[in-house]
Amino acid sequence: MPDGSPFFTEYNDKRALSLRYQWLPCDVDLTGSRPRIKSYINNLHPVRYKAVYSLIEELIEKSLPAWDIVCRSARKEFRFKRFGTVHEVKWTCNVPEICSKMPGCYPSSRSFAEGGDYDSGSETSSVFEEEPLEDAAYPLNASHCRSEGFFRDASQIQVVLKMANIHLTPEKPRYDGGSWHVEGQLNEHICATALFYYDSDNITESRLSFRTHADRDNLRDRLSYSQGDHHGIEAIFAIKAKGDKMQDLGSVMTPEGRALFFPNVYQHRVESFELADKTRPGYRKIVALFLVDPVIPIISTGNVPPQQKHWWKDELRESEPLNYLPSEIMDMISEKVDFPYGIDEARQMREDLISERKVVNSDSLRQRAQNWNFCEH
Repeated sequence: MPDGSPFFTEYNDKRALSLRYQWLPCDVDLTGSRPRIKSYINNLHPVRYKAVYSLIEELIEKSLPAWDIVCRSARKEFRFKRFGTVHEVKWTCNVPEICSKMPGCYPSSRSFAEGGDYDSGSETSSVFEEEPLEDAAYPLNASHCRSEGFFRDASQIQVVLKMANIHLTPEKPRYDGGSWHVEGQLNEHICATALFYYDSDNITESRLSFRTHADRDNLRDRLSYSQGDHHGIEAIFAIKAKGDKMQDLGSVMTPEGRALFFPNVYQHRVESFELADKTRPGYRKIVALFLVDPVIPIISTGNVPPQQKHWWKDELRESEPLNYLPSEIMDMISEKVDFPYGIDEARQMREDLISERKVVNSDSLRQRAQNWNFCEH
């Protein structure tokens, strides 16, 4: 029962829309036989790391069929499978001839046997014994997962690249896990993710967990149910009537060589892991690709020139007539220029960006961490 709006904070939607920062995607051309990155990847030099660009293009190419499935998930093969729309939950009485003589058809209405009490009577009564319910199943086979060319008619997509490494040492042998989050903010329009676990060494099993939040108010207000019949609600919707509205979807193992693809509507987090051999270091390395909604293109590296001052300085040293100047003079010139940014400025901006996103993410999670509230009526 996801409500389909993972980005908004419920009480202040504007906080999820940053007015200061935005991830810069690169533009990817799809008109040829394979994807081609046509604007630089932020913080990855297109000349020095030309070979890496080719590898990233291969990862994008492998991601397109999976993103195709994710982006067309609203079509018939992947719509939410409905086994029947539920508008009402109520008791089914097995002994109407008895209940007709009582004020209500509940276990508490039953008269006790001699020497009995409510707890033992309810547990042993065959009249009110709960019938086991089988889990609903939705068969899925390979034919459901065939790509239909969602991007066939698209000339360009935008992708944000992130490389993330976790290093453990004998002094710090454990990673305690990440926080629940969705990727990006409203102004980045991230619609799907691809994760490539390309290298790891000397770590225990690592998993990525997923959860989503259900539409609490909509279900509570529109569902008709009998007084106190929380058991029926719990059985049908697989929730706890007094529990958290967040629904755990499970977790996936993330060994070396695995790739994961999923829509950006689920909160997810990295679970804890540690060194397998505590006497030597270990690590885990991934490449993450975030797909910008193809229908809503955003400002990219095709619009913004490189912001790294050392890139600019290197180009100046190769350009006439500045390449004849002493390096001391070149340094003095670069210090007087407020753009591009130096390493200290970039680090401060990164800290500010992280702080901003932590506030938005914690605010969103706090508003969503609510319990079901089925009123007594």
